[in-house]
Amino acid sequence: MSVIIASEARANFPDIMNRAEFRGERILIQRHAKPAVAIISIEDLKPTFWASISSIEDLKPTFWASISSINKLLHAIQNYSF
Repeated sequence: MSVIIASEARANFPDIMNRAEFRGERILIQRHAKPAVAIISIEDLKPTFWASISSIEDLKPTFWASISSINKLLHAIQNYSF
């Protein structure tokens, strides 16, 4: 795993994305000499994501919260006077 500092990541973000996406490189970004975030390809993320969901039931609260938020936004837009 490569380790870089936040300022380098900011300056070279497109290159960092390419390294993760196309070469499968895992990149740890540090801020103030401490690990802050990691960048990995979506292919590396998929098994972790699906392993964390034991069933479709685990997705329901997030799904309905998203639907509720969209509904509130649409209601606000409909009631807005232009």
